[in-house]
Amino acid sequence: MAPGCNESPILPATAEEVTSISKYNEVVNKLATCIVSAVNDAKSVTAANKRLITIAAEEIRRANLVLTNITSTISNPAEELKNDIITSVREEINQLKKSINNTAQNRSSYAEVASSNVHQSTTKNKQTAAPPITKPAIIVTPKTKVRNKQEAINVWRKSISISASKYAPTRVQAVSNNKVRVEFDSEQDRDETLKRLSDSKDVTAEPARKFRPMIILKGISVDTASEELLDIIKFQNADLTELITQQDDLRLCFKRMNKNPNLYNAVFRVQPNLWRKIINIGRLSIDHQRIHVEEFSPFMQCHKCYQFGHTKNKCTAENTVCGYCSETTHHIFNCPHTANCAHSALTA
Repeated sequence: MAPGCNESPILPATAEEVTSISKYNEVVNKLATCIVSAVNDAKSVTAANKRLITIAAEEIRRANLVLTNITSTISNPAEELKNDIITSVREEINQLKKSINNTAQNRSSYAEVASSNVHQSTTKNKQTAAPPITKPAIIVTPKTKVRNKQEAINVWRKSISISASKYAPTRVQAVSNNKVRVEFDSEQDRDETLKRLSDSKDVTAEPARKFRPMIILKGISVDTASEELLDIIKFQNADLTELITQQDDLRLCFKRMNKNPNLYNAVFRVQPNLWRKIINIGRLSIDHQRIHVEEFSPFMQCHKCYQFGHTKNKCTAENTVCGYCSETTHHIFNCPHTANCAHSALTA
């Protein structure tokens, strides 16, 4: 029922009751219902109802203001997560900047690095593999003809009774030409075995010969005579002087051509300790040059018959063997069977 003209309208709800979103909805619904009732109370809106409608509408506006304050105080989880991420990223960036600044401050200049002996410290700290140990050994040759390497080993075992000795071979290995190489822990064991086999009717035994390692010096100027290389190496490389005590410690074997006609290569046979020292250094001072040095294999293979021990220029074979299929009817450059596999039946 509408209030009288002089009566103060009583609202069903007020903005002070808004404490949450749900309470706001309840207050607004009551005020809206009040306005609708005042409009529909009679055929025309009375002055009292107009005043009621105005006050109710004003109360709805005040409720909206209260709701705005409430929602502004309610924290948004997504917004909090975003703020946490931004804060963490800023902290990481600050730490990264500090790390970069510290690295830049500790970095040595080019002059400092050049003035320090970096190569010497690196070489000193670098771990190198232990050199292989060559044990005393003998070469055993059967006096009777044997058909394979296993028969040669059997002849060796029958020729001497190791169980009667206070030692045993460290290694028994069949080598070329049906011979047997027997290694021992000490020269005393080797010499005793040689003495016991000296009167053997089945085998002959001799000490295994040791071949000294070889090195190759690549790119020596033709202005440097090969006859002067030994003296130049001894004089210009102080690290090697103490190791070269005998004439055979460093011996020139032969020269080889270089791709550059103004240069040549030289192959030396050296004693093991000197070889190891030179290989670790990597370069030798020769006249005005720093010559590259590397180990050299003495094994030669012929590219005509593909046997070892000689080169193509000294080959006595009548026919040229193909390096792919081993036939003698064509050359390696025009082989019709460049890819053969007996197990998989593959052919070119």
